[in-house]
Amino acid sequence: MTDIISWSSIEGLEKAMGVPAAHAFAKRLLGFLEVKVAEIPAAFDGGDVDAIRSCVHKLASNAAALGALQLSAAARDIEALCHAGKTAEAAARKDALSDLAAQSLEILRAKLP
Repeated sequence: MTDIISWSSIEGLEKAMGVPAAHAFAKRLLGFLEVKVAEIPAAFDGGDVDAIRSCVHKLASNAAALGALQLSAAARDIEALCHAGKTAEAAARKDALSDLAAQSLEILRAKLP
């Protein structure tokens, strides 16, 4: 299950910032990521393509910074579908995105002190 997180991202932060600062920064990113994950259902339920695109774009960026690369890629795929006008296809991936997000958050919460 932990293979969905690339710890090299956080290790890079630790080397660049020092461990305490990197973990504080990662926790702030994790909080923001949690907010974006919580916004996924409402964004899709509202049917506002711009809201969906904005939500998944921000989710993808923060997920990548924390090493949740599978989550980031899944969010970017949905963002691309929205840009292409394939809203129904994007919506069909919502549950898989939410499941992957929940798994990623669980692992990150457990690993970050």
